Amino acid sequence: MKRLIVTVMLAMMLLFVATVPASAATHHTKLWHLEHPGGPASGTKWIPLAKYAGWTHNHRTLRHLACLMMNEDTARPWAISPTDDWGLVQLNRPSWSASFLKVTGHAFVRGSLNPLYNLQMAWHIYHVLQHDSWLPAWRGDPAATW
Repeated sequence: MKRLIVTVMLAMMLLFVATVPASAATHHTKLWHLEHPGGPASGTKWIPLAKYAGWTHNHRTLRHLACLMMNEDTARPWAISPTDDWGLVQLNRPSWSASFLKVTGHAFVRGSLNPLYNLQMAWHIYHVLQHDSWLPAWRGDPAATW
């Protein structure tokens, strides 16, 4: 009986793998690794995901972003501050929750702790709303002013 169950499960897994396009599986695997880089706290480990989220490839901008993530919450995507700032770049919920839904398609509380959506919203704030400027959204962060 156990052998039959194992055989059926293996057949179902093979059928699933055969029906998922290789490119989709590869894409999801790559995205998972970008969203879960592992290793010690570092803003730079999030740069590949930031590029995927739409951030410019400008070295100086990406360096600022890495420093900002470290200064805000030591690059922890699950961080929520006492001042109601959420995720990697510490998006302020009262300021950005309505825009977050429009930009990412996800509710702020569920989506802002996802590193990809957090970085997409941060790019929208930085590039679209503030015209390639860190201020005023990240006022008070030393990385925003150097």
